[in-house]
Amino acid sequence: MKHRYDFCRLAVCLLWASVGCTGAPSESPAPTPALSPVALAPAGIRRLTGAEYDRAASALLGQTVTPSRAWPAETPQNGFTRQRGQVVEALLASALDDGAQALAAQALAAGFADEWTCTATEDACATRMVRELGSRAFRRAPTEAETQRYLAVLRAGQSEAEPGQELALLLRALLQSPGMLYVTELGGASEGGAVLLDDDELASALSFGVA
Repeated sequence: MKHRYDFCRLAVCLLWASVGCTGAPSESPAPTPALSPVALAPAGIRRLTGAEYDRAASALLGQTVTPSRAWPAETPQNGFTRQRGQVVEALLASALDDGAQALAAQALAAGFADEWTCTATEDACATRMVRELGSRAFRRAPTEAETQRYLAVLRAGQSEAEPGQELALLLRALLQSPGMLYVTELGGASEGGAVLLDDDELASALSFGVA
């Protein structure tokens, strides 16, 4: 019986040793302090990088294009070209216009106009054309004001002597439009200080993040 008692005492001592040894076992560990709020990027609007613009233009035209190769060199900020400091300066504006003209001509030569069987004089069809191409360019549905603005561009192209130039003019305008060049991260609501992106903004963020 004595051996059994000694064995029990040894087991108890080992147990106390494993939890801190002398005295009673330590209390439960203190709860982990709450983490400081994560610093969130401010809501805003930023210009697409060259790589992002190439992907957006390719989605609009249905073929892989890389117009940003003709852009002036982008200025990184903290090592990143994707930032809100990027603007459209004179050299970039000129490169955008030259590129938009070339891309429109290239698209028409590749049969882009075959997708559209109506003319700018057919109101319903012209409106559908502007809304669909505008949605591709802006990565969201165009507003009514935007629809009317680009319908006017489409119809202005009818004065050109060469057939199909109304579509070329529309593409040229869309490729340089603010909706094409800029991505918004403004959100439609906020929660706890964080801006909640709307569905279109979230889709843009995901597509540019994984493409």
